[in-house]
Amino acid sequence: MKRVGVITNNVNLASANIFFNAFKKRTQPYMIDIYNLRVAAFPKKWEVFYPRLRLSNLDAVFFRGCISPPSLLDFRLTVSEHLEEMGLDVINPSKATRICRNKFSTIQFLQRHGVPTPKTRAALTPSAAMRSIRKMKKPVIIKLLSGSHGKGVMRICSNDEAESVIDALWALGEIIYFQEYIETSGKDIRVIVLENEVIAAMERTARNGDFRSNLSRGGKGEKVELEAGLRRLALKATKAVGAVFAGVDIVVDGRPKVLEVNINPGLKISRITEVNIADRVARYIAGK
Repeated sequence: MKRVGVITNNVNLASANIFFNAFKKRTQPYMIDIYNLRVAAFPKKWEVFYPRLRLSNLDAVFFRGCISPPSLLDFRLTVSEHLEEMGLDVINPSKATRICRNKFSTIQFLQRHGVPTPKTRAALTPSAAMRSIRKMKKPVIIKLLSGSHGKGVMRICSNDEAESVIDALWALGEIIYFQEYIETSGKDIRVIVLENEVIAAMERTARNGDFRSNLSRGGKGEKVELEAGLRRLALKATKAVGAVFAGVDIVVDGRPKVLEVNINPGLKISRITEVNIADRVARYIAGK
């Protein structure tokens, strides 16, 4: 039976425990608090230590959470890369974590692999950002590079409004990241991909008065059967960023476009689609 570590920044996190319980049915799992890990690099011998456990004795690790603050994400990357060099299967791999930690980096890799995305820009200073925003059709979407669950996503309808938001981001030391706005009546599609297979998909609709379709922001979800083109697009996007398990967000307005690839997708889609995603991940790891 495979030995699998579930590495999380919160051992009481509901989703981490859902995965842990799914793994219990198919593997020998260990719940691991990332804050208690110690990474050791000695000549000709690498190790990651945990109280009463050496991670070199595991076959695989599965990360849940560990994405905020930036220092925590940096440590996750350190651990991931170390474990990969030690020969463990890591889900998601460090390549995907490194790419998807930054939304603009994600867009770069998607476009490099021919995945259609919204027109996207980034700038360091307000003056540089505003030179582009003044020329863009309104509204414009401004995002935090590392936001999740719809947090830090703003729809800006005028240049004056953009200047106020950008000045605030500049004061907080944030890189300014902005995209064209695609009108879809608050709808998008979330696709869950595991390895080379689409295992679940839903259409999300934003609550009244909001444009963000995230379920965590009050959006509603409905199971959908994807047409072949959208399935291929989700698989291509996942492969482009090097992920094994991901949530791909797609908007359809004429030609479909990928908004984002999430390497820590939520599990509310399981209830909506009646697909036990945690069990599918456990089955994949156990049979790998």
